[in-house]
Amino acid sequence: MPVIFEVNTSNYALKVWKIDEKEDFFMPFIQFSDFDTHEFAQYTHPIARLQWLASRYLLRLMLGKHRPTILIDKLKSGKPYLVHDPYHISLSHSQNYIACMLSEINYPVGLDIQVLNPKINRIKPKFIHTNDDPYYLQNDITLTQLWSIKEAIFKLKNLPNLSFRYDILVPSHLENLAKTTDLNEYQVDYHQVDEGVILAWVCEKGIVIA
Repeated sequence: MPVIFEVNTSNYALKVWKIDEKEDFFMPFIQFSDFDTHEFAQYTHPIARLQWLASRYLLRLMLGKHRPTILIDKLKSGKPYLVHDPYHISLSHSQNYIACMLSEINYPVGLDIQVLNPKINRIKPKFIHTNDDPYYLQNDITLTQLWSIKEAIFKLKNLPNLSFRYDILVPSHLENLAKTTDLNEYQVDYHQVDEGVILAWVCEKGIVIA
């Protein structure tokens, strides 16, 4: 299936792909580096393998289908980065949905995609800040919005000890604003990209996003 949602601004681009394909569809478009070969071999579950393949396909689609091999590596934290391209990347997947975001290297971004799951109610104590906007506590959809916003900020910050509950605050859904305890502020956007599928993305406040 083609891209089902996309946003393009002067500073970033993001796309969401819904996976309906088999592995054979993606394979011809991916030129495996040594890192890719090693990493892909770690995945044995069919869904995980498809997610990996689709994310690389989508990234290549965004950078240009006719490019040479796109080299990806990971920091010790697990955060992916492009070895030879001057872009910041953020990747996310949930079931058969893949999201990819590219931005100028000086404009770090983060995104998260989630298929709704009522189990989110079980983990509320782990991520709800006492000053989060009560709007986000209404139902599974708004709770997932809150979780995805915080997950996107976590990816942007790349700090392993950052606490969703204590260090990330989303005080107002009307202002599309989030904060962290280091006094940084973030522009927040989210969208229901398909039935029961929430996408959230963030960038540092002050960056022009349109």
